[in-house]
Amino acid sequence: MKKLLICLLSLLLLQSSLYAAEQAKAADKDAQKKENKKNGKSLFWEITNGKQEAYLFSYFKGRGDGLHFAYSFDGLIWKSVQNDKIFLKPQVGKEKLMRDPSIVQGPDGMFHMVWTSGWKENNIGYAYSEDLIHWSEQQEIPVMAHEPNCQNCWAPELFYDKASKKFYIIWATTIEGKYEAAPGNEDQYAHRLYYTTTKDFKSFAPTQLWYDPGFSVIDA
Repeated sequence: MKKLLICLLSLLLLQSSLYAAEQAKAADKDAQKKENKKNGKSLFWEITNGKQEAYLFSYFKGRGDGLHFAYSFDGLIWKSVQNDKIFLKPQVGKEKLMRDPSIVQGPDGMFHMVWTSGWKENNIGYAYSEDLIHWSEQQEIPVMAHEPNCQNCWAPELFYDKASKKFYIIWATTIEGKYEAAPGNEDQYAHRLYYTTTKDFKSFAPTQLWYDPGFSVIDA
């Protein structure tokens, strides 16, 4: 009985220690984020040390492993950031992909990102960040959930319109049976561009057709 009591006490102490360590880790992370925000530090600051402006390019590798960055001071010569580090790994979508990341900074200074989350999804991925380093929980935006014959949602592009104070999301989708695929198109996709708008990434306007040139089109 005494041995059992000692084992239980040891287990409780271990759990308490692990919980305290996790709490301390979370507190340190929050403190660092606050310090970065206070000092105006972000990924741009890490690259330039606050001395020079730079261009920043977001990209993925392979099938869609995650978010990578490259930077350039002249738009001609580019270097990967932190040895091609993955800054955000995909967590949403059936296939957990992160392709075609598109990022825009909102009027509040927050960076918003959308991406292709799968090959045959009716949604796209979304996350936001204050500094391009620490990211929010990832979400799925069901942009084509209303369309039962939706085949995919690819290559979303994100824009902010100052006049309407809205974010525009534009992407390519094939709706089976709605448009004919071009002759010789082996994958039989007949993409058209669709869009939705939002002010807060919580509620979205009904999806509408954005562009139909009479043939398959992608990468708006």
